[in-house]
Amino acid sequence: MNRAHLNRADLRGSLLRGSLLRGANLSGANLSGAYLSVASLSGAYLSGAYLRDASLSGAYLSNTKIDEKTKLDSKWRKVWEIINQGAKDQDLSTLDLSNANLRSIDLSNARLIQTNLNYSRLENTNLIGANLIGADLRNAQLLNANLTDADLSSARVKNARFGNNKGISEIMKRDLKSRGAIFEDSPGDRSEVKIPTPV
Repeated sequence: MNRAHLNRADLRGSLLRGSLLRGANLSGANLSGAYLSVASLSGAYLSGAYLRDASLSGAYLSNTKIDEKTKLDSKWRKVWEIINQGAKDQDLSTLDLSNANLRSIDLSNARLIQTNLNYSRLENTNLIGANLIGADLRNAQLLNANLTDADLSSARVKNARFGNNKGISEIMKRDLKSRGAIFEDSPGDRSEVKIPTPV
């Protein structure tokens, strides 16, 4: 369905999980209650589309075109803004970003108290009390992030990079390492790059 012409289509409640809708024209389409989890909407046109109560968990929203007439739940409009306009230095505290696909997003210096995130760059970030249960943080950058009281239970952390983090106990560090996390401040966990020894 890539680049499909579905403008003004009635797709209410449609099961479109994992659909490839890259570049599709969905302008003015009614997607109320549609199940779009893990769908690729990159570059899709959603101007004036109705997406209230649509499930967008894990959906790819990069370069998706929306406008002021696009009806989108506030959570997903904020996710769209973060993905397409950036979030550096924003105050994202208390936002519900659970199940959002924020892969490779730069959230350096953003304030994320009590926030749930997936796929992020979280260097120098305040994640005090963050709910990261089950979050997909693979390859995420969490260097210098404050993780005091953060809950990383069941989080997917393979190749996530931690280092100089407040709030991580030795027990938590061992648990995260057993799940594939990399700690830059631990011997043997640094990147494979070799630094020449001065002669």
